[in-house]
Amino acid sequence: MPQVEIIPRNNAERLEFLKGQGVIFHDTLAAQIDELCEIQNPSLRDKADEMRLKKEAYQETYALRGVYCYIPWRQSCLRILEKDLLYELRTARNVNVVRKDEQKSLARSVVAIAGLSVGSNVARCSVLLGAQRLRIADKDRISPSNLNRMLCGVQDIGRLKVETLAEYLYEMDPFIDLFVSSHPISAGTLDQFIGEHEDTADIIIDEMDDLEAKILLRKKAAQCRIPLVSAIDNGDSVLVDVERYDRAYDINQFLKTLENAGLSSSAESARERAMSITRFIGPEDLETAVLESILDVGENIYSWPQLGTTAVLAGSAIVYCVRNIICNDILESGRYVISLPSSMGIEDSRSSLRPDLIKKMYERKNA
Repeated sequence: MPQVEIIPRNNAERLEFLKGQGVIFHDTLAAQIDELCEIQNPSLRDKADEMRLKKEAYQETYALRGVYCYIPWRQSCLRILEKDLLYELRTARNVNVVRKDEQKSLARSVVAIAGLSVGSNVARCSVLLGAQRLRIADKDRISPSNLNRMLCGVQDIGRLKVETLAEYLYEMDPFIDLFVSSHPISAGTLDQFIGEHEDTADIIIDEMDDLEAKILLRKKAAQCRIPLVSAIDNGDSVLVDVERYDRAYDINQFLKTLENAGLSSSAESARERAMSITRFIGPEDLETAVLESILDVGENIYSWPQLGTTAVLAGSAIVYCVRNIICNDILESGRYVISLPSSMGIEDSRSSLRPDLIKKMYERKNA
């Protein structure tokens, strides 16, 4: 799996070896030092002469600082500030919206993400906000139809999702502590994914499709008292489910919902399984276009629709939950609906179809 190499600036032998291998070196340290000066001296923003002198002093102080970061898949080696200073720069525009104590909590907490379609957006948004310890897992490879909701390109088709995501995350922050697994979540891999001791997950994100894996993950979360968050893309809306196992959330609520939906691992047609999943989610919460699509699976469409814009929204919503659970401990168990159409006053022109569509979902179960 991908990894970057952090090289001390005085390791001339290693640096010369990389140059001899054709690795391209980039040095933007001076620009980083200038911006570090700006964010540490905001009172000089409108005092150009004083700021210029201060930047000159910073350049003298920090010119011999920093490290080199070798990114093998780019054949590049970058000169960057050391970990704490780069983190200060990366999170400078979070200040006041994210309090200092929140930023510290995010940096030290472990976020475990299973399933890397929507989950890839969770990982990216987590690192954008300042998370530095992630555990990511997915066994699948990127397919062409993933390209509408994952930030990857045609060159990534056929590659492991975890591999492409790991590369992206390391480029965002070369100092992150990243555990990467391409194994499915199972009884044999679950403990390693969750971690142990100081590396144990502080929060779990479930974005998997596999039913048995979902159950295993929740049983582990309940056993270890770890909060769990999941999201479902719903047309132009997102359904976020929060399960506070750290507050004795009853896993039987999840299992009972599965039972009532008639959802199992046994063989079903694509349409029947889509309808079972819809009953499990709750058709009353789904947009009309999504309900119509469920009934079309296996006939006119191969699978239910998922939009990239909604996947990004889901990633942002989950990370908002992560922040409020880890940093503030204020979010309760339950379902939260984030609807772009509703928030913008856009009416559902096909809402009259909903009663009949919802009825069909339950008729199939009772047939």
